[in-house]
Amino acid sequence: MSCHQLTIGERDCMLLLHQNQKDVTLIAQALGRSKSTISPDLHGNARRHGYHAYEAQNSYTIRRRTCKPHPKQPPEVVWATGKVIRSLEDTEPGAL
Repeated sequence: MSCHQLTIGERDCMLLLHQNQKDVTLIAQALGRSKSTISPDLHGNARRHGYHAYEAQNSYTIRRRTCKPHPKQPPEVVWATGKVIRSLEDTEPGAL
């Protein structure tokens, strides 16, 4: 199963259906999405004046831009760190 983020068009459709008092199940069926995709987006991106598609899309874009993977440590650093830990474990208590 492939996961794809909601598009601005889908969010616009969600907004219209939500404003017309349609429930999450109907919105999910109309978009061909799971309720578990629709519900968090509607509730998590709701502001004081309700859900806004463009604000939800902007919030998603900002979160994606700031979410970066942590760089992996090169094997030498991991090995060196392990060696230091082992040497500290081998020392007598109170020797440090």
